[in-house]
Amino acid sequence: MQQLKFGMRELESGNLDTAEQVFRSILEVNSSEIHSLHFLGVVLCQKGDVATGAALIEKSISIDSSRFSPLLNLGRFLVNGKQYMRARPILQEAVKRDGKSYAAWNLLAQLYFHQDDISRAAIAARKVCALAPEVPEAYFDLGVYLSALEEYEDAIDAYKRAVALKSDYLEAWVNLANLWKANGKVNEAMSAYQN
Repeated sequence: MQQLKFGMRELESGNLDTAEQVFRSILEVNSSEIHSLHFLGVVLCQKGDVATGAALIEKSISIDSSRFSPLLNLGRFLVNGKQYMRARPILQEAVKRDGKSYAAWNLLAQLYFHQDDISRAAIAARKVCALAPEVPEAYFDLGVYLSALEEYEDAIDAYKRAVALKSDYLEAWVNLANLWKANGKVNEAMSAYQN
């Protein structure tokens, strides 16, 4: 347990080589130690070996499927690796397990968007905004999805919420200005571009 805690501290500190050595040494003694499998998988994914890392996290899940964080980490690495079909059931299971997880809903929204399932992306993004109403990026993403659905008034509202929370949010100001310009609201667009 002390070794595991040390490995986790090294992982959290970004000392990936040391963390990898610690988790590998634990697995030499007990090849099915679920936490070391999970965290070694995280280390390898962060080092760029997503295939091996994801396989280790999946092995950890197959031994004990009751834990939430391996599902979330596996989903995150698969989405980042653009393995959307593989990530989809994992993240859907994650939000079933913890319907209040901002991170899981956010990853699921991104996944749906990249799979051109824009309606589901917007639904998931609305959930993200409800869970984290203080996060400007949540409203920005919602604005992107709503724009793709041509729900421009709602997209404008989402971008307005983003810039209200973060007044120097350049991308949100630009998207807001572009939407206002496209909808003939020149004065509003000019003001947003100036901001």
